[in-house]
Amino acid sequence: MCIFNAKISVVKSTRLFAGILSNGKQLMVYSNYVSAEFEGPGMENKGELQDKMNKIQEEESDQDSNAMILPYPTNLGTDVELVNLEDYKTLFKDCNDAFPTKKIIERSARSMSMERGLLTVHKVGCYNVSVAKSLDDIDLIDEKVFKLADNVRSLLEKHYSENFGFLICCFNTNDPSEKHPLGYIHHPLPDNTLFIPTRHEHHNDEEGNSNDNNNNNDMVGEDIIDDWDHEIFTLNTVKDELSGDSTEEMYDQLMESISDDSYYSVVEGTSVNEILLPKLNNILKKEAKTNFSTDDYQCFRMKKIVGSFKNCDVILNTL
Repeated sequence: MCIFNAKISVVKSTRLFAGILSNGKQLMVYSNYVSAEFEGPGMENKGELQDKMNKIQEEESDQDSNAMILPYPTNLGTDVELVNLEDYKTLFKDCNDAFPTKKIIERSARSMSMERGLLTVHKVGCYNVSVAKSLDDIDLIDEKVFKLADNVRSLLEKHYSENFGFLICCFNTNDPSEKHPLGYIHHPLPDNTLFIPTRHEHHNDEEGNSNDNNNNNDMVGEDIIDDWDHEIFTLNTVKDELSGDSTEEMYDQLMESISDDSYYSVVEGTSVNEILLPKLNNILKKEAKTNFSTDDYQCFRMKKIVGSFKNCDVILNTL
């Protein structure tokens, strides 16, 4: 669940990666684009344009400390390991590169000190992150670091009152480094299913949209939101409506879509065992003393969800 304190004009290109590690825990990687775009009338003159551009820059700067909260299941344990992915900024590019494409044929973590009993603030690359292992720990968030909505506890209690912990994160405004995905490791759900935190609350929903739904994979319901813009990448998941197509299935579909005299050809993607998993495993072995077993690899899936759908988290079965 992404919960932002201030109004967010644009949250798009949310990308998520999830899989079960060799130690039985789940790796979750999260990335999105956030902007506080200025919404107003047309620009009358150059001075007005500059003033409004300054306002946009000031608002977007505020987004760096505007906290985002990501829930994780705690049925099998509350411990979380944070994974610094600042050296793997191209993770989601490599995820996309694993899938085939159709092209036109050319004919010619260190921690900050804890104060006043507040949750520790960890430095994870360009992020500040605190871990609340239960809903009660939300009250111990350091408000000097994270900006939170006044009703954040009631929002979380509505959907995650039991068996969930929370990552509270924001960009470190003093860190000039390029932004990168956020990784973390937690226990999976009891039946070894993947928990993908896709429910979102950006404080810009139309009045009357309750967003009151259960955590399930039924994307059709009474409470619909129109700002889904997600790519979900998963390792070794069962094929269903929300897990998407595997690299092999997508290749077959693209091949069927072209004819012998077509102007298109199908270019195979790069095997995940060639780039993605080796890069990830190098970081995971160093950061968390675990990795993905390449011997157990069966499939890599991607699901794009764009448009108006039910506001809920996604639960996926693993092989």
